Amino acid sequence: GSHAVINYQLPRKSGVSLRVYDVSGRLVDELVSGAIDAGYHSVRLDTKSYMSGVYFYRLAAGNRIFMKKMIVVK
Repeated sequence: GSHAVINYQLPRKSGVSLRVYDVSGRLVDELVSGAIDAGYHSVRLDTKSYMSGVYFYRLAAGNRIFMKKMIVVK
């Protein structure tokens, strides 16, 4: 399909940043930016406007950072 779902959990209310970059490191999308309440969250990422290729999403929550690779195929 033309979307992906990114799930994350916060032990306490935290500042969260969720950004998508292309392989050259250019910022493509900012999905979350700000204080998010504790608990389970899922973000729907609509990839309709993305070109085919490899992307990375970077989730920064509190003092932890996660990077994941994502491949978009059209």
